This record gives sequence, C-alpha cells and structure tokens, in this order.
Amino acid sequence: MNAQPVPWRYRLETRQSIPIMIGLAGVIALLLTLGYLYAREQILASTKAQVAQLIGSIARQDDYNRNWLQRGMQPLVRMAAQFPGLTTAQQKEADKALSAVISDARGKQTVDILFFTNAGSLMLRRYDSQHLLYAGPPQDGPTPEALKAFSAPRWYTPMVDAKRDFVLRYSVPILAQSGTGEGKTVGICSANLAISWFADRVRSFSPFRNCEVFFLTRDGSWTLPAKDDAPLAWLRQRMLARKSGESGLVWNDIPYTAVYTPMTGGELLLGLLIPRKDIFGGLDRLTHMLSGIGLVVLLLAAYSLHRTSKIVLRPLNALEALAGRLARGELDAVDGPEQPRSACRFPNEAQRLHRATETLRQALHRRVRDLMLIGQTRERIFGEMEFARSMQEAMRPKPLLPSANVEIAPFVHRAGDVCGDMYDYFFQTPQQLCCIMGNAAAHGVPAALLTGRVIPLLHELLLTGLGLGKALEYINSVLGASQSGEMHMVSVLVGSLNVDDGVFRWACAGQSPPFRCLGPEVEQLAWTGNMPLGIREKEQYQEHETRLRPGETLLFAGPRLLSVRDAQGNAYGEHALRAFLASNDKPPQALASALFKSLCAHADGQPQEDLTFFALRWTGKSGGGYSACSGASAASGCGGRL
Repeated sequence: MNAQPVPWRYRLETRQSIPIMIGLAGVIALLLTLGYLYAREQILASTKAQVAQLIGSIARQDDYNRNWLQRGMQPLVRMAAQFPGLTTAQQKEADKALSAVISDARGKQTVDILFFTNAGSLMLRRYDSQHLLYAGPPQDGPTPEALKAFSAPRWYTPMVDAKRDFVLRYSVPILAQSGTGEGKTVGICSANLAISWFADRVRSFSPFRNCEVFFLTRDGSWTLPAKDDAPLAWLRQRMLARKSGESGLVWNDIPYTAVYTPMTGGELLLGLLIPRKDIFGGLDRLTHMLSGIGLVVLLLAAYSLHRTSKIVLRPLNALEALAGRLARGELDAVDGPEQPRSACRFPNEAQRLHRATETLRQALHRRVRDLMLIGQTRERIFGEMEFARSMQEAMRPKPLLPSANVEIAPFVHRAGDVCGDMYDYFFQTPQQLCCIMGNAAAHGVPAALLTGRVIPLLHELLLTGLGLGKALEYINSVLGASQSGEMHMVSVLVGSLNVDDGVFRWACAGQSPPFRCLGPEVEQLAWTGNMPLGIREKEQYQEHETRLRPGETLLFAGPRLLSVRDAQGNAYGEHALRAFLASNDKPPQALASALFKSLCAHADGQPQEDLTFFALRWTGKSGGGYSACSGASAASGCGGRL
C-alpha cells in the first residue's frame, strides 16, 4: 500500500491543507485591505487640507475681483446718471467716454445702463471696452416698477455664460434728487465680469500637477468645455446632490479623483479633477508590491502543504478505493485482502478507519436492501390507491345532456386519495330526474368501498320504479344484515324531480335535506327521517313533495359542509350557508365554485374533510304556484326561511 502513488486531488483538496490556505490568504488579504484603506484615508485627508488652502487662495482672488469691480463702478455710475438729460449728440460723446472707462484687466467686462427716457419708457445701453454694443428697448429685465424699487447695490449669484466663462454681476442704482430732497431711482448700472482665465490662474498656484479646476453653479452650469457635459453628467448630478466630497471617475481614458466643495456661501461649487496617479500613485505601487509578496508566500505555503500531504495521505489509498465503491453504490462488493499493519502510528490509524468504513458499507448494504423492500411495498400500495381513486372517479355520473328545464353542477373535494362521500343523478324516466346525496361514517378506503356498494344498488332499485322511501328501507335492511359484525352506517338523501312541472319528491336517512333558494329567499326542505342507514334494520323513511318555482335552485350538501371550522374552532354553520345563498343568486356551476371559495376563506385554506355537494336549478316555465311541503309528513313544514 505504501508504494501506490497519491492522487493529486487528495494532496490539494484535503481537510488539512484547504483551511490553512484559505486562512492564510484571508489574513494577507485582510492586512492589505486594512493597510490600503488606512493609507487612502490619510492621503485623502492631506488632499482635502491642500484643497482647503487652495479655496482660501481662490476666495482671496474672488474678493480682489469684487473690490476691483466695485471701485470701477463709481465713475460709471456718475457718467450713467447724466444720460437721461443728454441730447443725442451728447450721448454719443458720453458713449465714447464710458467705453474708455471700462477695463478688461481682470476679464471681459460689459456694462448695462437701464434708465427712464424723457417719454417715460425704458432704454437699455450696453457697452464693452471698445464701443457701444446695443441701444434700444430692453429685451428682458426688470419692469418699471421693479426698477423704481431698486434702491441698493446688489451682487447677483455667480453664473456661467454661453462661452463657459465664470461671470460676476454687480448692479448699482442710479439715483436722482427729488423736490423733497430724497433720492429716487431713475436707472440701474450693471457690470458683468466674464473671467475666462480664472481657472488657469487657480491652476498656477495649485499644489496639484495636471489638475483641472472648474466651477459649478446651483443651476447646473459649469466652466468645463461643452464636450465634457455628456461624459461627466453623473458627476454634475452628484455634486449638486452632495455639495462636497470626492468621487472616482475615468475621464479621457485617464483615472481621476474629483474633489468638490462649496464656496461663496454655497452659491458656487469648486471642483478639481486630479489624476489618480498624482494622489494614490505611491500607494498603488506599494499595494502591488505587497500583493506580489503575499502571492509568493501563498505559493510557498501551498508547496509545503503539498509535500506534507504527500507523506501523510499515502496510507489512505485503500480507504480511497473503498470510498469510491461506496460513492458508486457498490455496497455488495467484496473487500480485498486486508493490508498488513505498519509499524508507524499513522498507518495504524488509517487501517482502523478502513475497517470502520467497511463495517459501515455492510450496514449500508443491509439498510438499502430493507429500503428497497419498503419502497416496493409503498409502490404497490400507491398503485392500489390510484386504482381505487380511478375506479371511484369512473363511477361518478356523466354530465347531463343539455336540457331546457334543468341545470346541475356537482363539486367534490377529496381530503385524501379516495372520498367517502357519494352522489349520483340519472333520469329514471325521460321526465323524472333522480338525485342521490350521502356519505359514509368512515373515512378513506373503507368509506369508499361502502359507498361503492350502496350507490349501484340504490341506482338499480330506483330504476325499477321503487319508491324513494322503500328504496332506502331496502338498503337499510341489506346493511343491517351484514355478517361481518361491523356497523355500516351511511347517511343518504334521495330525490326525484319532474323536469316538466317542477314537482320534487325526497326522502332522507340521516342526511340533511337540500336548501331551496330563489333570490334572497332561502329555506331548507323538511326532514323525512333522522336515522342513517345500517343502524336499525326495521326503519321507515317517508317521502315529502313540493313544487319548485321557475329558476329556483336546490343545494344538496351534507353535515360536513356545515362543520368546516376556522382556526378558532368555529364551525361554518347553517346561518353562514343561508346568508351565502341569499346573496349569491348564480347558475349552479358558479354557485358551487363560489361556495367552495367561501368555505376555504372560512377555514383559511382548503378544508381537511371530504366535501361533496351539488346544485340543481329547475328552469321550466310551467307548473303551479309556489307550494310549501306536502305529502306524508307535510304537517312538519319545510324549515325556516331566511
């Protein structure tokens, strides 16, 4: 046994090597992850500190631009205040003087002067550092009322124009002294400073190399070129939602880290696109180096475990062969000759394990043989039950041919393979429809055998023309005369409907009489006998007779339907059945389906008992008026009305 080679799968997939390899790899991965995350946080903290310094420099530049713009507005306002009183020739001279005052030292500057003319209308004059750009009615802007209400200088929210330049806007009211000595607003002088080189200026004193600096306004406009809108659209949404933070992205096929933060009171967002190699280049190189070292350690550990497994697992070849036979299901195979015991300790333990496995194989062989016998028995019983179920289904009555005067719809719910309930309907004569409804006191196969005995016999008796009550009395005598010593108790109801005039006769032996319903009117037919068949040999069962109204429905249902219980143990009951019938004036098929759904809703699931019921509707147009019960026991009444 020691001379046999050890398969490679046992050397690499043993319980000794796999956990050690996984644990070692997990420790290395955990250390690398923790170290990387810690170093990354430190680098990000340092980057954020440098960004904070950069924001301070930008804020000082912004303050300088605003102060410069405010100082430059003073001569502009003085010159603009003279326009309402100037003639056309004088305004041309003033236009040249005002353009000469405008400076582009800090960026492209334009000045808008909006004032009232002598006629009371609004006039807009727009200048740059070269000449007058526009003179005429304003296309948009404040209304005359808003212009009059403008009384103090105002800084507007920074914006980005169509050229993607950063724009500052500052407006000063043009005041004129009234007769009372108070100043009133006669115009507005606004200066717009478009700074196209501001981002380049920021980049010049930024601590980061190759970074891209941009500004984002609250309305979603930024100073990045138009070609970058689609690739970086998600970055804009993230900045507007979070206001500050950092995000990784790939831009122009280069990994970047975007750092953004609000400035100027939250009216503007400053963003920096910094190449990832400038921030995490050293960290990535260190991580790659440590990953390479960890991989070398794992390879050395795997080689060491391989050598150890080769020495330790060699004695387990015989056990491997036995395990292979067990895996292939060869439980009846004969084991080979026992290998001689080795003097070393581990092979002895392996041989002891081999003998224990052989004992297990023999026990499994006996157990599998027993299970095969049990399976064959269960298969035979299942086949017999399936045959009984198919035979019971074959004994069910066939659907009636379409008739102009009667509709019938049965419903059967089996709790097991076979059902102890029975029903039947057939034409005794072309005008007389017989109906049978009942159930045996037993369950399962005994009940199915009992009902399979009663239904054919009762069917043949009624076809001979024997009365309903007499047929029940004969069946009762047959069941009572059983020589087996067992009590065969069956509850049965038989009825006969004349499909021409609607006359219905019935007799019951322990089975609930049917409910008759037409619209909201529901009542139960009278009992003719409370004693089930098979209890007392000499028992008489009387017949009752009534006449159905056109469209009236009879529901044949046993006591098991009324005893369906919910989770609290409350039965469905006759009151619930009457309420259901009063509110469901449906055809028989729909009525039977709706009744079963009502029972399932009450039981919070399908009932655990056998349930059989069917609905019969007489649709004839002839027949006498409505009659209560009549016949041998008519004085007892038909039952309560809902």
